[in-house]
Amino acid sequence: MLALPGIDSLDVTGQDTSPEEKIARDYVQAGEAELMINIVDASHLEHSLCLSAQLVDMRKPLLMALNRMDVAGTLGMDIDMARLAAGLGCPVVPLVAKDGTGVALLKAALAEAVAYPPVPAAALPHEASLERAMAALLPDMKAPARAAGIDGRWLAARLLAGDDLARRIAAGAVTDARLGALRGALTDDVDILLANGHYGFVNTLVRQAVRQRTLYPAAARSVSTA
Repeated sequence: MLALPGIDSLDVTGQDTSPEEKIARDYVQAGEAELMINIVDASHLEHSLCLSAQLVDMRKPLLMALNRMDVAGTLGMDIDMARLAAGLGCPVVPLVAKDGTGVALLKAALAEAVAYPPVPAAALPHEASLERAMAALLPDMKAPARAAGIDGRWLAARLLAGDDLARRIAAGAVTDARLGALRGALTDDVDILLANGHYGFVNTLVRQAVRQRTLYPAAARSVSTA
């Protein structure tokens, strides 16, 4: 088991990227992990799920640990685990790491996931012009994706985004001129289109899986001063 530095996104290729972020990004995107455990902050669920959406898009075996469930409860969040798991297409385990609540359940889920790796089943649709570009690249992505043990659709998306690791994996499977033509047919910058797809997926998932209870003044004060 390998613990990676915490990151908010796999799109960490800018000049401000820390070495730790790049290490985590490169390892995850290289597809070397047999199983990924995504530890998510339940109290900031929508923000935390943005990385999860990218991991789901990769189609690598995934198990989610939803930590800080106690804090989410004090914030009035009722999270439907079954709906969240169904929406992601992978197992989700509630957890309060600071006092060990849910650790036994997580260990059992981990043993199950190792024996029967849960590949996310959720489909993340993107904007139509991006879907067309990805579909056009997909036949050429199958061989390099298979060799790298990653998803061809995900590789096509990252190649369109100009990801350096994706370029190394694809290694000449498609020309720069063809990539330029496909990017030119997009309705917006590819990073924006990808982000919109992920954010839209997360927003819909949160609306389906989370019910926000009304906090009465006394409860609100106790949360704000905690």
